[in-house]
Amino acid sequence: MEKVNIVGMSLGVIIGLLFANNFSEKVEKMVLLGVGDGIRLEMIIDDWKNILQLLGDFAFFKFLLPWIFSNNFLKKNEEKIQTILDALIERNPLKSLIKHLSSITPYPEIKELIQEIKKLSL
Repeated sequence: MEKVNIVGMSLGVIIGLLFANNFSEKVEKMVLLGVGDGIRLEMIIDDWKNILQLLGDFAFFKFLLPWIFSNNFLKKNEEKIQTILDALIERNPLKSLIKHLSSITPYPEIKELIQEIKKLSL
């Protein structure tokens, strides 16, 4: 059986840990970036939902762009930013985004998930 290496960022950290806990025999190594949970994560998710509900999807994605893309990418693709925003809005209906964000906070805290990990992790 071939093993996988997991790289998880943000919500991907929780998904990676859940996968490693359930299928440890399939995981070789893990790199977990931007680990966050608890009250900090709840506050961030609440802020994102508020932006969506009060200002709409355009404001939400415009707010997130500098967090998603590097300064270099944004500078090189300045003329494509509106196209990127339009694509994000088209592919992510407002109601679905709010439902998705509401589903994140019930995940177990990372300290609970990480206790079970016996894999090489960074």
